[in-house]
Amino acid sequence: MKRPNVNIKLTVADWISETFSFLFVLAIIVLTATSYSSLPETIPTHFNASGTADGSGGKWSILLLASVGIAVYGLTTLAVRFPMLMNYPVTITPENHEQQYLNAVKLMRAVKLIVTGMLLYLIHMVIQNARGNSEGLGWLFLPISLLLVLGSAGYYLYRGYSIK
Repeated sequence: MKRPNVNIKLTVADWISETFSFLFVLAIIVLTATSYSSLPETIPTHFNASGTADGSGGKWSILLLASVGIAVYGLTTLAVRFPMLMNYPVTITPENHEQQYLNAVKLMRAVKLIVTGMLLYLIHMVIQNARGNSEGLGWLFLPISLLLVLGSAGYYLYRGYSIK
């Protein structure tokens, strides 16, 4: 069966999520562009599980982080526009395709919001660490990041299996 294309209407929550994701990626671009020239040649590039910087590299690596944020934003935006091309945990049928698409689109919006928000925080903290204004990311960064990413993925995967 060829999967049908469905126009999924945005709810208020979807608009809010899309707006914040866009603002996060815009802030990533502005923060990186305005800070790059004033960064020292060596900046923190790796943090251990407790959030302490334990690796360093060239300041160009902040451009890599910003690029990841832009790429995640772009790819998830594309995925939301074409839900019929995504992989699903169950067979897509005429009876379940709209609900499955809606669930997948909500997952992609959650991923976009979480990852762009995390990368914005990460870029901000790398800049602060490089300038000597802060030390590390804070010990809560890893557990909160894992909880948000794995929790949302698990929630939407569970919902995907529940939709028959």
